[in-house]
Amino acid sequence: MAFRLIRRENLLIEAIIFDVDGTLYNETDAKIKAELLTAQFISEQSKYSMEEVYFAYRQSKAEVINGFTGYSIRNDRKKWYHNTFKKLVISNITAEQASDFYWRVVLDNMETYPDLNLVIKTLAKKYKLYVLTDELFDIQIKKLNRLGLTDYFSEVVSSEIIGKTKPNSQLFDYIIRLIDKPVQNIAMVGDNPIADVKGANLAGVHSVWLKSGKYHYYSYSEDQKPEITIDSYLQLPELLERIK
Repeated sequence: MAFRLIRRENLLIEAIIFDVDGTLYNETDAKIKAELLTAQFISEQSKYSMEEVYFAYRQSKAEVINGFTGYSIRNDRKKWYHNTFKKLVISNITAEQASDFYWRVVLDNMETYPDLNLVIKTLAKKYKLYVLTDELFDIQIKKLNRLGLTDYFSEVVSSEIIGKTKPNSQLFDYIIRLIDKPVQNIAMVGDNPIADVKGANLAGVHSVWLKSGKYHYYSYSEDQKPEITIDSYLQLPELLERIK
């Protein structure tokens, strides 16, 4: 699909779509800790050292992510650990047990970005808020509950719904139909230029890049160029007001 810039005049935002991981909270620290502690947990239940488990896990994770690029299954931790156990020939622990342990650690170590906490109530009063995520639906609901943000969002849409991940146009088309507003009146906020910004640009909605976390120094291509860049959520309300 060819990328084209869309000229917008005298428009008003009515709905905002948010990514979750890296956008509502700092995912990096929580997930690294979860990977390490889960490797330790598996090591204690098997004959392998923590280092051996962690190395096999990292290999398996990369294989699944690269092997299922663009598909929602690439984010299923049960798949990652299933492949890990297959490599190591571990049978006394299930992939589901390892995945559950992993997500418990993540949930225990999540905190909403402080600046988002300061503006989320104001945003929710003025706009309809939605979530569009590549992670599994049940996990993301648990995260939103843990972060205390569930009540602010009208709908949560996971890539599971069509089996394809952002920036797939079918996924964006689905949530745009759900919102039932013109694309010119919708904004997408995310930390990932490849998934969030590019997907928003191709869908014709206003793209807002939260320049933080692991993508902070990302050098984006033309079709990943955000309409708005923010370093802090404190900037967001005023910048949204300027889109008219």
